[in-house]
Amino acid sequence: MVAAFAVIFAMLGILKYRELSLVQNSIESAGWVKHTYQVTSLLDKNLLLLDDAETSQRGFLLTGREEYLEPFISASPRIGENLDDLLILVRDNPAQVARVGQLKDLANQKLRELNQTITLKKSGKSEEALNLVISNKGKSIMDNIRGAQREMATVEQNLLAEREQSLVNAQTSQGRSTLVGGLITAALLFFLYFAIFRIVITPLSNLVRLLKLSLAESYAQSTQQEKSLSQQAAAVTETSSTVEELAASANMLQKQGNSVIDIVKLSKEATIKEQVKSTENLKEAEFLSVKMKGMSDSVAALASQLESVKLLSNTISDISKETNILALNASVESARAGEPGKGFAEIAKQIRNLADQSKANVEKSIKIIADIDRQSNAMIMESDGMIKTVDKVANNASESNQAFEFLSKMSNEINSNVVEIILNSNQQTKALDQIDVAMRDITIRANEIVGGVNITNGNIERLSTGIAVIEKII
Repeated sequence: MVAAFAVIFAMLGILKYRELSLVQNSIESAGWVKHTYQVTSLLDKNLLLLDDAETSQRGFLLTGREEYLEPFISASPRIGENLDDLLILVRDNPAQVARVGQLKDLANQKLRELNQTITLKKSGKSEEALNLVISNKGKSIMDNIRGAQREMATVEQNLLAEREQSLVNAQTSQGRSTLVGGLITAALLFFLYFAIFRIVITPLSNLVRLLKLSLAESYAQSTQQEKSLSQQAAAVTETSSTVEELAASANMLQKQGNSVIDIVKLSKEATIKEQVKSTENLKEAEFLSVKMKGMSDSVAALASQLESVKLLSNTISDISKETNILALNASVESARAGEPGKGFAEIAKQIRNLADQSKANVEKSIKIIADIDRQSNAMIMESDGMIKTVDKVANNASESNQAFEFLSKMSNEINSNVVEIILNSNQQTKALDQIDVAMRDITIRANEIVGGVNITNGNIERLSTGIAVIEKII
């Protein structure tokens, strides 16, 4: 069978290669045929353009009208382009390339001859132009052009015949090759059919019977195993979900414990800060109390000094009154004395003025002293109230300090209890994680087993399908 298949594929490859080669030859032959027709077409076109140019020249020489020169003017550049295209087509044939070069020289000569006669006609030298035409120089050039083109056309016609024959031969060979290859392939396939029937189909029939029995048993076992594994996977999945819920609650407990620790830490820090502030306030209150007591003593001393000043002012007031009385008596006595007592009267007047001024100043001092006395009394009363307030603040600060110390102790106890809770929660979480990992591993393995059973079932189903197909083929 291997040999038969190898021979068939080798034969098909050889036939395909041969067919492609023949097709390529046919394409090349057809291309060369087309090439020959293109060359002959350009030769005919070149001769036609030269005839148009010559006809245009004859018409102008006869009529002298410029419109007759339009074919000549348009044909001149086209002749050169046409010969360039022809040279490109025959570049593979040196003899034809040489003939195209000869045609270019002859065409240029013809165009110069035509242009010379037209120039003579335009300049008024009609007879000279006519003599140049009659000299048959232009006819001789055209005959040479026609001869060169006939040689090229003859060569191309011979090549065309050869290429057409080559194309026919390639097509004939292609048909024969296809026919022979088809017959050989049909014979090999006929032989292969009988070989496959005796070597493959009969043993396969026996094998299919045995496979059907084993497949039925394997399918029943895999179905039972799949059911048990599915139940186990469902139980494992349920247990895993329970473990996940426990882990989530442990994590929540741990987070709450961490939050309580954070709150306790913040409370402890705030308590310490407030305790420090309370201690500082207590110190400041004690210092302020001492200052207020000193100020109260100073105000009391000032009050006693004001009493002394008040007594001194009263004494000065009494002296001023006595001085005023004395001055009055001096004025009376000076009046009695008459003229000698005028100077003494003036002195008595000044003494009385001085006594009046002293009295006025003493009255002002008494008023000021009275005001100072009232203010000092008010300050003494206020300082007494402030001292009481400071003492009360100091007492409250002392009580707050004791309360803060109690709160700090309670915070430390709460902190230690919460830490123990978190440690227990962490241990619980680790245990749950280990259980969860184990359950997940069991689930993965159970799913892998189920997947393997599914794959086995799929293979069994595909094998059953294949057996059915083989039975149909047999």
